[in-house]
Amino acid sequence: MPVPAAPAPAPAPPPAVAPIPVPIPLPIPGIGGPPGGVFGPPGGAYGPHGGGEGPRGGGGFPGFPGGGGGHGGNTRGISGNGGDGGAGGTGITGHGGAGGDAGNSGPVQGTAGRGGNGGIGGGGAGGTGGTGASGGAGGTGGQAVTNGFGNADGGRGGDGGAATSGVGGTGGDGGLAAIASTFSAATATGGDGGNGGTGTPGGAGGDGGTASTQGIGAVQQGAQGSHG
Repeated sequence: MPVPAAPAPAPAPPPAVAPIPVPIPLPIPGIGGPPGGVFGPPGGAYGPHGGGEGPRGGGGFPGFPGGGGGHGGNTRGISGNGGDGGAGGTGITGHGGAGGDAGNSGPVQGTAGRGGNGGIGGGGAGGTGGTGASGGAGGTGGQAVTNGFGNADGGRGGDGGAATSGVGGTGGDGGLAAIASTFSAATATGGDGGNGGTGTPGGAGGDGGTASTQGIGAVQQGAQGSHG
């Protein structure tokens, strides 16, 4: 009687293939600081609470400017306060970011937000105060302090916001400027004060920023802002 044939051997598995390594890209920092959001959170339609404060601008990559502050939120009703503008980001050996503009208040009642302060570095400009029943104050200009490897220019103060029925916003003060080196011939110039907003009465102008040096360079104080 015939003997049954042995079953065919199973095919050998294919050789293992080593995985190909995929390089993981490293994050590259942005040249400038990230800006603040376009607007802060909106306020309620009515009542005492108005727009939210705008976010702060991000710090700048070394040698580049800080990001600008975000815009303060507007009030969506006839009353309520506007949100403050976000502060400008700090410049790390670069220019400070500008402060964000403030949100507007309701036209019948409420105070508009204050403009954000300019970032420290080469001074960033202060943000403009919002408009409303009472004008918002302008933000203070950013400070500029160097070790003598470049001129120091304080940021300009933001202008005060216009008022529809009340006092105009006060202009922001100019940023101070300082040279912190006894061997430097760099100049220091304080930032000009912002102008007061129109209203009844108009707002006062901001003070000019002070300037100082430990070296031999020229020093110039910032100019006073005009009355609204």
